[in-house]
Amino acid sequence: PSQHSQEEKRWVLSDFDVGKALGRGKFGHVYLAREKRVTTL
Repeated sequence: PSQHSQEEKRWVLSDFDVGKALGRGKFGHVYLAREKRVTTL
C-alpha cells in the first residue's frame, strides 16, 4: 500500500463561492457552490 505524503484536505466554507439557492431537501437547503481556486505566483 502506498503512503500519502500530504495531509487529507479538510473543506471549510471559506473554500467556496456560494451561489444561488437550488432547493430544499429533507435535511436542509441546497446551494450552488464553486471551489475557489488557489493561485500561487
